[in-house]
Amino acid sequence: MNGYFQSQDGEDRCLIEHFFPQICNGKYLEVGAMDGIYHSNTYSLYKYLGWKGVNLEVDPTNFEALSYNRKDDLANVHTAVCSDSSQTVHFAIGKNDLATSGLWEYASESHKQQHWTGQTKYNTIAMKCTPLQSILDQILGTPKKYFFDLAVFDTEGSEFSALLGIDYNRVGFGVIIIERNEEKKTNQKIRDLLSTKGYIESTEQYECGYEKNMLFTHHNFDGIYAQLHALGNTKR
Repeated sequence: MNGYFQSQDGEDRCLIEHFFPQICNGKYLEVGAMDGIYHSNTYSLYKYLGWKGVNLEVDPTNFEALSYNRKDDLANVHTAVCSDSSQTVHFAIGKNDLATSGLWEYASESHKQQHWTGQTKYNTIAMKCTPLQSILDQILGTPKKYFFDLAVFDTEGSEFSALLGIDYNRVGFGVIIIERNEEKKTNQKIRDLLSTKGYIESTEQYECGYEKNMLFTHHNFDGIYAQLHALGNTKR
């Protein structure tokens, strides 16, 4: 299985060993999926444990590769994700690494200076934002409720806005991994939001790329997964 691990900081190995040991056929949501392999936190779940999910990617080059690399997933969607459907955003391409691409309106000034040197908003790609709930409803149907075992948010600054676009009365998650924002105030807003929705910041996240990510679990995580953990190698 070692060849399937692709996460940048060991997040995929940590998730499988500490949260989803030998749990097969789970479901994930990845916002900022890149090409589906490079730095992917879900590729090992997809290839090794038979998980399927919804992948969202804003970069057109990455999306083309994603559609090929993850063609057996539930859906691959080329879109910019934020909470306001009326907002026009501007996609900037990372100068040396496509993993640093993102939305101009949400990136920090230090990120722009480090990764988008020489670019201005006029060098970007303008596009409309789509709230995450609208995307999920189009793919999975409405007014259904649905549950993802894992959600990953890595969009170089727009994670909080993406989280605001979810109807938490209809969508649930077992584990949520979110890339830390460079602004501590934004990270606290994420904590406050998810706390009100019943998610707990994990104290067991130190092997899951703690310096880069925040990790939250469903308030009843142990109850949801206790039987599956006890059985081992179980299909959901």
